Amino acid sequence: MKLAGKVALVTGGGYGIGKAIAMELARAGADVAVAARSVDKINETAAEIRALGRRGIAVPMDISKEKQVVEMVARTVKELGQIDILVNNAGIEGKSVNVSDMEVADWNEVLAVNLVGVAVACREALRHMVKRKTGVIINIGSGAGRRGFPLRSAYCASKWGLIGLTRTIAMEVGRHNIRCNCINPGAVEGERLTRVLEARSKATGIPMDEMWKRTMDRGPIRRLVKPEEIGATVVFLASDDGVSFTGQTLDVTAGSTMS
Repeated sequence: MKLAGKVALVTGGGYGIGKAIAMELARAGADVAVAARSVDKINETAAEIRALGRRGIAVPMDISKEKQVVEMVARTVKELGQIDILVNNAGIEGKSVNVSDMEVADWNEVLAVNLVGVAVACREALRHMVKRKTGVIINIGSGAGRRGFPLRSAYCASKWGLIGLTRTIAMEVGRHNIRCNCINPGAVEGERLTRVLEARSKATGIPMDEMWKRTMDRGPIRRLVKPEEIGATVVFLASDDGVSFTGQTLDVTAGSTMS
């Protein structure tokens, strides 16, 4: 197993992309802590990880609360012994509004979760990783981090910010044998994509069938990305197969970021 003996911490690990990442890490041999606000969901994910013969724990927390992020990392180290891999997946899409209609409170909420919370999680994990002279951090961005996205200014800004954060961390801690990369998923199958498109349809008046068509037309191979494909990319970057990757942003978008 590529990740045998490793311990991973995955935020937003209760469902969707986060759960797929946690499960792929476990299948590759890692023990996994899953953290999120959705207590029932992370308990289910942790149970499925244990069913694979790996150690799995659920850590209820809110990524936008600094104290809870500190406690998340401390609990993972206490119960699983170490953190070799941190996957910052927790995120929110925010409201679908034009910048001219944006409320500062809504903007701040998105950045608190998608960018500031990630930075705090990196800080806490790095304090542990630097002492051990090893570690991998993988930030989950978005195809929106490579292009503008009308009505989603706060979300886009947060995901663009992750790329800069990723590169900076990679430069700072490479000498400690720690790597940091970012994955930008495209349109990923699941209820979150449906929810985003429904909000966009309501805000623009464009029918849902047209929203789906535009989403599919954006990529040259005209398909959605599967959550498991993001998980497989995480395993690659976290394992020795990805040892030469750091400071990189990988677009797993079915080509949609080329348009």
